[in-house]
Amino acid sequence: MCGILGVVQRDPQLETNRDRLIAARDTLTHRGPDEAGDWIAPGIAFAHRRLKVLDLTHGQQPMLDQPAEPRHALVYNGEVYNYRTLRQSLEQQGHTFEGDGDTEVLFAALNAQGPDAVQSFEGMFAIAHWDQHARQLLLVRDRLGQKPLYWHDDGNQLVFASELKALLRYLDRKFDIDPAALDEFFTRGYILSPRTIFRGIHKLPAGCRLRLSARDWQINIDRYWDVETYDPADVPTDADDAVELLDELLTDAVSKRMVSDVPLGCLLSGGIDSSLITAIASKVSDSPISAFSIGFDESDAHNELPFAEMVAKHHECQWISRMVRGGDSGGDAGSDFLSDLDDALRYFDEPYGNFTVIAQRKLAQLCREHLTVVLSGQGGDELAAGYPGRYNWVLEAPQDAARHEHLPPVDHLNTYLGRTSFVGWNGGRASMFSDELRHAVTEAHSPADGVAPFWRTSGDALNNVLYADVKTNLPDYLVTIEERMTMSASLEARNPLLDHDVVNFLLSLPSEMKVRDGQNKWPLFKLCERYLPREAYDRPKRGFTPPLGLWLEQNQSQIAQHFRDTAPLIAGVFAPQWQAFLETGQSSAQTTMPVYYSLVLSKWAEHYGDYINAWPSENTSKTTHWHATHREQSPAAIGESRWFAQALGNFAEGSTLHLVGDDDGHFGWIAQQLGYCVTDDADCNQRVLLGLKAASQLPQLQISQPTTLLWVALFSGSEQATIQHALQSLPASITPQGTQGVQVSQDQGVFIAKLNATPSDGIASAPAFDFNQHVA
Repeated sequence: MCGILGVVQRDPQLETNRDRLIAARDTLTHRGPDEAGDWIAPGIAFAHRRLKVLDLTHGQQPMLDQPAEPRHALVYNGEVYNYRTLRQSLEQQGHTFEGDGDTEVLFAALNAQGPDAVQSFEGMFAIAHWDQHARQLLLVRDRLGQKPLYWHDDGNQLVFASELKALLRYLDRKFDIDPAALDEFFTRGYILSPRTIFRGIHKLPAGCRLRLSARDWQINIDRYWDVETYDPADVPTDADDAVELLDELLTDAVSKRMVSDVPLGCLLSGGIDSSLITAIASKVSDSPISAFSIGFDESDAHNELPFAEMVAKHHECQWISRMVRGGDSGGDAGSDFLSDLDDALRYFDEPYGNFTVIAQRKLAQLCREHLTVVLSGQGGDELAAGYPGRYNWVLEAPQDAARHEHLPPVDHLNTYLGRTSFVGWNGGRASMFSDELRHAVTEAHSPADGVAPFWRTSGDALNNVLYADVKTNLPDYLVTIEERMTMSASLEARNPLLDHDVVNFLLSLPSEMKVRDGQNKWPLFKLCERYLPREAYDRPKRGFTPPLGLWLEQNQSQIAQHFRDTAPLIAGVFAPQWQAFLETGQSSAQTTMPVYYSLVLSKWAEHYGDYINAWPSENTSKTTHWHATHREQSPAAIGESRWFAQALGNFAEGSTLHLVGDDDGHFGWIAQQLGYCVTDDADCNQRVLLGLKAASQLPQLQISQPTTLLWVALFSGSEQATIQHALQSLPASITPQGTQGVQVSQDQGVFIAKLNATPSDGIASAPAFDFNQHVA
């Protein structure tokens, strides 16, 4: 495991400053304490920190194909587990290798095959490959985002790094805070790719590659992998067959991840996923496995150590555990909550609201006292619907067979956003944020932004929700937390459940094989029957959850003082009343997450204030095209979207539509999700007019062929006259075919009219529209 850094200059003769490069590289020493290297040539510079895991005497980086005048260069972080198979294939083609590690193999594959070589890499990785002759840079991030990669382009240079801190240290300049990123953090607890907290700095999303042509400075980013679900005919219909195949896939995934030239063990929380991985590793290993666990001594409800110990004894593991306490002092932790939190958060570079960071940091430190590599059970909940509260609503949602009579996709997306939001908008962020930040957020962002590209509406509804989590919550949140905390202790974590073959299989299983007989995560639960004592897994799910509310209460006075001390650093972020509340140090069950997230943000600002140019203001320009209803989820706005989806039933499925008045792209997205094509061609013979403003355009519409018009508008009672006037002023060429009014809130309704238009001129009268006669 390693840390990587690189700089590509637009000027091919410009040489990178080595002192700046080395200073930035060495901010990553925790990722690679064993070796360091750098390579600088005109127009290009690579740097590397290494944690030795495979081939301890070879594999130094940056790796060059020719030491004197190299054409290709590589820096790489991660593990490619199938490197021995790839090596055999390359050797048959005439390639030779000095060592026995994976770095040489993937370097040779990239040199020979170019960017397409990554399709054959199985593992976790962040790769930077340079072709000096073509002046082309390739950046690649693994399929599930297990290894991080940040980048920044200012037009004169492109800089990339494993962590934000290295990039900031090299650039040594200030950046504006992205209001959308701030809102995402308070909504979901993290910032979705490709955003970061800083404008102009990006995460390369999971499963993507970036190609820079430095000759003409063209950047292209594409997704080289997506979940590949099975053909329905190949999905096991027999439950026993499904569990057997899962056992085979997981055993293979664990076996591949046990190749190491340094000691290896398992993280064992006591839950189903980590217990299964520990059990399978014990089956595969020729010697006893070391298993490591953390417990919380304030409350039995948050302590799974007895179950972890049960699993460890069952498989004759060498079990090592430690208790964590978040009070003023005491326990094996031996330090206070705020100091422990500060120690963990400084490794993230961005605000991360996960409340397990202290426990994960201490678990990583415990493991590193004994070994260098661990297997983890990360991913089982997101692949097999482990949390009833997060997933089971999908199974209870209406699923009418008539395509246009079930809830449109906006409803499921809004429900998902609500279920996955830690701090809501109304009564939450809207009252916490300052006027300036609230206005900036309203203009710039919706929580749907990062999720909508991965929101599917056809097929198995539960799998669609799991797919969205696998593309967002898993790589940008859960995997990131574990990756940063293990690497903070120079510890490599490997995730068998994130093997892409396991991912493809689990996301191919239908809902009834994931939630069955009242049991969530059913295939993994059934697999436990083969490996674990029943009392270790057949029990209510607890999760790796510390007593956060208790910790905040125990440290009330210190937290209050912290907010008073850091108020100048985050001035302009919070509303005065929320800042005043924070400075009291108080917290309750209702305010635990808002207070904790505010604490995390202020802690982050302490570390990275020198790089902050400006917090968001009202002048922030709009950066996205998503409807604000995804934030507010008001009945009127949701009703408008729902009845728009219903009204589209007037058009044949798959037909092409032109939308007039869809300024933010929201309705176009709904139409596309329902299978329609949306075009910019204003002469399209199927058009949808949106909103009351569209009424003024009816008499001026240019009609060159018989055209079907659909008018959908949200209106209040006082706006009925506008609709009546529009209908009375229709040209003779436009004939109403039907109208409907639907009340969607106490004082608002949706008006829908179907109109036929022919290519002619003239004004015809139409009867006044009486809303009260058409309310459904």
